[in-house]
Amino acid sequence: MHYLLIYDVVDDYVERRAAYRDEHLRLAWAAHGRGELLLGGALEGPTDGAMLLFSGDSPAVAEDFARADPYVKNGLVTRWRVRPWTTVAGAWAATPVLPKGEVAAVSAHPSHAFSKQNQTSIRLLAGLGVEGDAHCGETVKHRSRVAQNPDQPNLRQVHLIHAELFDELAAKGFSVKPGDLGENVTTRGIHLLALPVGATLTFGSDAVVELTGLRNPCAQIDNFQKGLLAAVLDRDADGNLTALEQLLNGLEFANGIALGP
Repeated sequence: MHYLLIYDVVDDYVERRAAYRDEHLRLAWAAHGRGELLLGGALEGPTDGAMLLFSGDSPAVAEDFARADPYVKNGLVTRWRVRPWTTVAGAWAATPVLPKGEVAAVSAHPSHAFSKQNQTSIRLLAGLGVEGDAHCGETVKHRSRVAQNPDQPNLRQVHLIHAELFDELAAKGFSVKPGDLGENVTTRGIHLLALPVGATLTFGSDAVVELTGLRNPCAQIDNFQKGLLAAVLDRDADGNLTALEQLLNGLEFANGIALGP
């Protein structure tokens, strides 16, 4: 659960805080190191308060911080209170609530082909994956991982990609259709890449997939269409490469559920 610690401060807060700021920051960073404090800082325009975001099982994590804070103990804070905050969107959301999206396509292939064939429906098997697909099984099926250790648990049983990626690639002059990049489930209307590991997606009333990780694009993409690998990579503000296309690996644990668009 998330809790907001809200401070009201004195008019000359900025001038007076200098004497206590190092002690306050040591307290704050120690709380962050324990996983309790996520974010904190003063409000601006004007600087008439501050807000600190905590994570914990009860408001005590924020209340204890306030009682120990030198800003509070030395009268810089005129009033403080803790409010529970139900966070539903974003990577740090304590209780993520996803928009309702849709399954645009489902695909499978019995052999280790780069692309998968579109199907009218697929069947998800608990602890195995997509019935009849080359990656279905309790232990790893990706050939590179089999070569390393064939007894590893299979955390890549169901692959998902958002259809919005294909729209972006089309604008760059590429033609990529559902299943072409090897995914089992093509979604639309769900921001897949924003979901944390461990999040679950429910398809229909019964099929539930747990997200176990991301797969980075590999050089095989250029064998499919020349230049496609560079097209699915983007750069952040610092110029570092980030993956635009990443397969979400789903560990399927709903039993015997048929799934179709």
